[in-house]
Amino acid sequence: MQDFIDLFAGLSKQRLELLWQIKSLRPGSVYELANALQKSQPYIQKEVNFLAEKGLLTLKKTKSDGRNRVKPEVNYQVLSLEMDFVSAGSSAGGKE
Repeated sequence: MQDFIDLFAGLSKQRLELLWQIKSLRPGSVYELANALQKSQPYIQKEVNFLAEKGLLTLKKTKSDGRNRVKPEVNYQVLSLEMDFVSAGSSAGGKE
């Protein structure tokens, strides 16, 4: 249950918007995404890493023009969060 709480707590409006922007813009790299959003690359890299750690996007390493690039990808059409409250309640001592 703690994993669900951590994920839910980390999904801010800005991070959900970033997922949508990655899906719609299809940037070729984190650098390209940062430029398109007019944000610093270190900030976007941090946010993208968080989303990748949570399994909400993938980071594909590519090489283009002799440069290593990291391409963020959102490979789904719908994001749905579900929680089984029956199982969650029983693991918390059965209290409702």
